[in-house]
Amino acid sequence: MTEHLIFSSYILIFILSSIGYGFIFSKIFEKEFLKLNLGYIGIIGIFFSIFISVLTSYFYPHNYYHNIIFHLIGIVSFGFFIHNLIKKEILLYLVLLSLMISGIFIFKNHDDFPYYHLTYALNLSENSFLIGTGAFSHGFRTPSSIFYYHSLLYMPGIKFFLFHAGPFFILYFFNIIILSNIFEKLKNKEFNFIYFFSLFIFIFINIVFYRISEHGTDRSSQILLVIIFLFFFEILFLNLKN
Repeated sequence: MTEHLIFSSYILIFILSSIGYGFIFSKIFEKEFLKLNLGYIGIIGIFFSIFISVLTSYFYPHNYYHNIIFHLIGIVSFGFFIHNLIKKEILLYLVLLSLMISGIFIFKNHDDFPYYHLTYALNLSENSFLIGTGAFSHGFRTPSSIFYYHSLLYMPGIKFFLFHAGPFFILYFFNIIILSNIFEKLKNKEFNFIYFFSLFIFIFINIVFYRISEHGTDRSSQILLVIIFLFFFEILFLNLKN
């Protein structure tokens, strides 16, 4: 029971930290992003975290000290910008998290996880940047940005046991984006193409991509690509409407 509480607490910490870094990025580079819902902010935070991870990996291993400081900054940022959240939406975020969090515990890791997913992220956690690691195996010659994010999840009490959680966070933030979009359309009674397209991709992604064990390094990028298509259609529809 204690182990489950520790794992659940860390999952919540990592989500809040990603959102916090999304707020930091938005505050520095584009303040208009602060008006977006929490799903967009979370994905922006994951991208910014990956950028920081790649940058710091050249100088420091992503050990306990590095990661504790990293997530502490993210949590403080989340607390600073928490007033941006809408109270009604917080209930949606919590309900969605409680429904999805079981996937972390139920599904096994991807088949390639022990081959190079784990070893690549663990190498980043134990060593600073090393030249020539591609000689170890083919996996080290095919890095993914998600590995750099996972190296930031190396924390006391769980070590590397949440190195598969990155795709879960992306799927979680995706659902926030789509559900917020659908509920907004329902509220305004805008039953247009964007509404039905949002409904379709919500059903499709959660039926086809619901198993975290199948999320290697490609499923998360496909989910992000679907969001890009949604952006494209929203811009096209807005232009036609204007």
